[in-house]
Amino acid sequence: MTNYAPLWKLAEVNPATPEFQDLDEGESVGFMPLETIWPGGRADYSRSISWSKKLSYTTFRRGDVLVPKITPTFEAGRSIIAQIPTDLGVASTEVHIVRAQPGVDPRFVTYSLQSAPFLDEGAHSLQGVGNLRRITARFVQEHKLLDAPREMQRRIADYLDRETGEIDAMLAKMNELSETLEARRAVAIEVAIFADGRRGALGHIIDCLPGYAFPSGQFSNDDSDIPLLRGVNVKPFGLDWSETVYWRSRNVPDLSEYYVGPTDIVLGMDRPFVSGGTRVVQVPADAPHSLLVQRVLRIRVREGMGNARYVYYALRAQSFKEYATPKFTGISVPHISEDQVRNFRIPLSSPHEQARIADHLDEVTGKIDQMLAKTAELKSLLLERRSALITDVVTGKKQLRS
Repeated sequence: MTNYAPLWKLAEVNPATPEFQDLDEGESVGFMPLETIWPGGRADYSRSISWSKKLSYTTFRRGDVLVPKITPTFEAGRSIIAQIPTDLGVASTEVHIVRAQPGVDPRFVTYSLQSAPFLDEGAHSLQGVGNLRRITARFVQEHKLLDAPREMQRRIADYLDRETGEIDAMLAKMNELSETLEARRAVAIEVAIFADGRRGALGHIIDCLPGYAFPSGQFSNDDSDIPLLRGVNVKPFGLDWSETVYWRSRNVPDLSEYYVGPTDIVLGMDRPFVSGGTRVVQVPADAPHSLLVQRVLRIRVREGMGNARYVYYALRAQSFKEYATPKFTGISVPHISEDQVRNFRIPLSSPHEQARIADHLDEVTGKIDQMLAKTAELKSLLLERRSALITDVVTGKKQLRS
């Protein structure tokens, strides 16, 4: 008979780290914001920060397990062992810290927290609204793990290190191929649009409107209300409505000017959306009739002044990233302003010439996108295989040979 035990018998959740009380102000410690936390050898341990008691981060020790708690990061199964170069570190407040008890293999705990039962049960216990839903510390503490002795934990972890390592190596090759294809696309766009040195401000041919600052208390999960188009909906190559939040459509002010329509261009204005891979999308005809939210910019090409696809490609170009990166403003959420977008200079050829260039890029990037789609499909299959393997082993469904 397979036995299970709650995690609190094997590990502490969000324990105190008293060593920080004796740490000198200004001493360097490892720093793990959410974007650095990735399994499969993709974690970034290179960051550090000067310690101060005024910092409002989550404290941990090297070797603790970091468990992202906010959606959609949680659902991606991104729990890792913090192999930082310093003894102590600080992490995003959006992670839970899990510290294995003496005699417990932290690798076994980490793999258990990457398994389908933990992720599926957690997805149903998230608390909050929209993209602000989180798993609680109590859920983590009470989740049941295989009640395996230390030697079995080690055998399971060694086996999964070996098997997932092979999968991770294949995923790394797929990622390299994706990066090569994306670089090829970027060069094609740059050459097609910016080879002509004569430029004018983008504001000559477009109108810009930043999104409305919707009060969070009026957000809804009711799909009979009005969908909101937020930064998280704007992906590098399309709109994603999987994490849609709605605006209560009853007794609301007239917000008709903030509606987004087909052929409009929407741009995520926050720093990660620009410098991390520009999130700009030309809205397709079948997109939901949605309202624009703060720090998402609607760009509308004036009739007879230009071509929307041409402007879309110009904003996807490396030239725009290089232009935008040093111009971010704001402390808590650095972002680019609408005036800075208007002032971006591009070659302002005739609408007919812009359409010709856009047609050419549709053909060139279309072929690259097909290859990227196939690569993404292979990556998805490998990730499914990885998840299934981990789940079968840590739940006892797959028995390891002696």
